[in-house]
Amino acid sequence: MRRLLLLLPLLLFAADAPQEIEGWTNPKGQWSYDAKSGEICGAGTIESVAGSVSDFEMTFQICIDECTDAYNMAGISFRANETGARYKLSLRPDRVTLDKSWVEGEKPNLKCLASQPMSIPKGQWIPIILSVRGGKMEARIGRKTTLQAVDPEPLPPAKLELITFRATARFKIKKLKTK
Repeated sequence: MRRLLLLLPLLLFAADAPQEIEGWTNPKGQWSYDAKSGEICGAGTIESVAGSVSDFEMTFQICIDECTDAYNMAGISFRANETGARYKLSLRPDRVTLDKSWVEGEKPNLKCLASQPMSIPKGQWIPIILSVRGGKMEARIGRKTTLQAVDPEPLPPAKLELITFRATARFKIKKLKTK
């Protein structure tokens, strides 16, 4: 399984690929894979081959090509389940946030766990290391920004996704190590 995870970029979509390849699914949006550059490009949501993930460390780069206002974003969603519960590392034009969302009854809830101002220039690659162990989360963004959060009631293991909202982005997955 770990060897497969290191080969993530090799398993993604070609231009005419079906909606699912080797465990990657594309339920929302438009995604493509550039084998020459190793870039996963698109908008929407695409799921990891890792299945249900709890603790992990992911090293990747993101380049946001289009993100017009402060409510638009690109990033990573983890421990994401079908009920809407998830953690989300979001890069917006002026801020980086780590949020938790969940549903109680029919009421959606959102809690900001950590947030920091940061200029995210369009077209620039930004290195990120995201570490999650139990309720402890740390995102090292670029060379100086670090978000840290502890959730005393961590979400259970679930999907890991690349996500955008009213934005287009490119991702290069360097390493995904699950525990």
